[in-house]
Amino acid sequence: MPNQQEQNEQWKLLVSNLREKAIAKFGNGWQTALAEITGFTQSNISRMFGLKYAPNLKNYTILAAAINLINENHPVDTISKFLVSIDKNNDEMYVLHRQDPCYLVHVKQETPMRFILIESYDDEWQDESLLLHPSINEMKKYITELFSSKENFNLN
Repeated sequence: MPNQQEQNEQWKLLVSNLREKAIAKFGNGWQTALAEITGFTQSNISRMFGLKYAPNLKNYTILAAAINLINENHPVDTISKFLVSIDKNNDEMYVLHRQDPCYLVHVKQETPMRFILIESYDDEWQDESLLLHPSINEMKKYITELFSSKENFNLN
């Protein structure tokens, strides 16, 4: 079993390899390109690849997908700003907006669909002003298009 120092070096090797692949794919503007594709800020990209802080598995997976390392047969050019989670047992759907401002919305299965803001993860958008952010309308449009026919939205 590897000790703490060996584990520390292993994640650094993985991230360094990811960095090399990103540079090979995107060239000089690789951090900016990754920020645009993943929805991470450029400063977060820089921090993750600076090898001071290990990215969590979710972020590492998002970065690997953005560089098309997850599945070479099914390349990923962009990753949606919205992560949709459906809980069929409880007949519920949640949407996470992954870019700034980050927030979680509960989508009620009604006609018309109802969107309920559950939580904001951005200190600058903690009140009702978030409801005026353009991403709210983008999210509504995205979900409406995704589940345009009633049978697609049936969670049962």
